[in-house]
Amino acid sequence: MPYVLHKGDDVDENVDMQIRELRPADHPALADLIHEWKPTVARDLEYKGFSRDLRNLVLTEQDRLVGWIQGCHNSKLWEQFHFRPDPPEGPYCSFVTYLYVCRLQREGGLGKALLAEFEIEAAQNGNDFICLDPSAGAYERPVHGFYRKQHYFEAGHQAGSHKHLMGKHLGWA
Repeated sequence: MPYVLHKGDDVDENVDMQIRELRPADHPALADLIHEWKPTVARDLEYKGFSRDLRNLVLTEQDRLVGWIQGCHNSKLWEQFHFRPDPPEGPYCSFVTYLYVCRLQREGGLGKALLAEFEIEAAQNGNDFICLDPSAGAYERPVHGFYRKQHYFEAGHQAGSHKHLMGKHLGWA
């Protein structure tokens, strides 16, 4: 069942918005949404679709796609982190590959809502840690700020690690 956003969900004046699974019929609309940001991903989506191993959720406003999050719940990327005090309890963590909200809809809590829904799924999959790579080119500084506000921290600089990784222990504020 889709998650329906309400005005009280820390979202600005949004009516008829919901978070749901990406459907094959959504592929053209999603490709249009992300084309300027990730043209190669958009082109691959149009021609190949996405792997079923990846989790794709979309945010719709009156049946129009305005946001998207993609990731998985079976990553071992947490091994790239210096943990204090303890590493995750399970062998896997969740990993956010992409999070995107339409430019006209930003600053309204929609990215936060998509990320929160993915975090709920992570916990339901038995994961207590989420990793992501917030590399965003010219938008990198605001993107890092967004994730910090959601309680993500930056990975230590470990030889051979992804330098931009951020993570979050679920349940930690």
